[in-house]
Amino acid sequence: MFKKYIIIHPNFRLGGAEQSAIGKKADMIVTYGDLVDKERCKSLNKIVLKKNKFITFFYLLDLILKSKSLIKIETNQISAFYFWILNIFKNVNFQHTQRSSLRGEYLMSNNFLKRPFIFLVFQIAPLLVKTFVPSKSLKNDFIFSKKIKFIPNKIIPVDAEINSKKPSRDIVIVSRVSPEKKLYETLELLNFLEISPRLSITVIGSKINKKYKNLNLKCIEKTYNRKDYFSQISSHKCGLLFSGAEGFGNVVPEYLFCGVHPIVNMCQWGPSETIIRFGFGTICQFDWSKNHEIDFLNLKENIICALNNYCVPIEIRKKVKKFHS
Repeated sequence: MFKKYIIIHPNFRLGGAEQSAIGKKADMIVTYGDLVDKERCKSLNKIVLKKNKFITFFYLLDLILKSKSLIKIETNQISAFYFWILNIFKNVNFQHTQRSSLRGEYLMSNNFLKRPFIFLVFQIAPLLVKTFVPSKSLKNDFIFSKKIKFIPNKIIPVDAEINSKKPSRDIVIVSRVSPEKKLYETLELLNFLEISPRLSITVIGSKINKKYKNLNLKCIEKTYNRKDYFSQISSHKCGLLFSGAEGFGNVVPEYLFCGVHPIVNMCQWGPSETIIRFGFGTICQFDWSKNHEIDFLNLKENIICALNNYCVPIEIRKKVKKFHS
């Protein structure tokens, strides 16, 4: 029996991986790094904030040496692979949950020279520690071992209510500004399509420092309350996720739960898998890595069709809640 369940999450902020970590009901989430959202951490009583990974390592080492019971430790980012060495202790049960696709890891690195190293660490993870993925398709990125378990993300509170609010705006995009998320590229794309009447778009999770001629843009940079978050999403007809890569994409089931029609592109791996699983939503046949092949007319038609047929059946919303609670 585990005495403690600890998740190591570098740069804890307001993203989907963070919400998945919270949903796992760990005893503590240990974080560090320059991008930590300290305000977010203060709102959660189980967050332990350390200055850097070295101090974090010795903090965990001290806990392990003092404990007489088993400790379960989990990393959910490749950048925290340093901690896997703690698996040498008999009272430690270590695991890694890979949240991003290999392509996503490359995009986040912003350094071409690091790619061989990222590839190596990514591939040896299942050989060193128990490895889990939030989407079954993500297993395709692993070459050396297929001994990887699928566990769905627990992101919707059990007591969350299904909202029946009538939508007042067109499209919501839940995303941060990051290379793999393609947020600015998505807004440029929507602006280029010139859909009439002028689209009302809400971006949740980022501040956009740019104006778009054909978009009525509203930004909600931060929202910590889950009830308010779901309420904000529910006020829209459609939700977009046009990432360059995703391991899963929490916002897709969140859109469905909120009664918002999800529209995703073909990215690796999870967004289209969610739509196929629940049988509702739109998968646009374009990939940012092959952007010269985007069929703009077809994309425009898909978005207009979704805006006119956005209603998510209550049965699907209940299934999404059951699967992800």
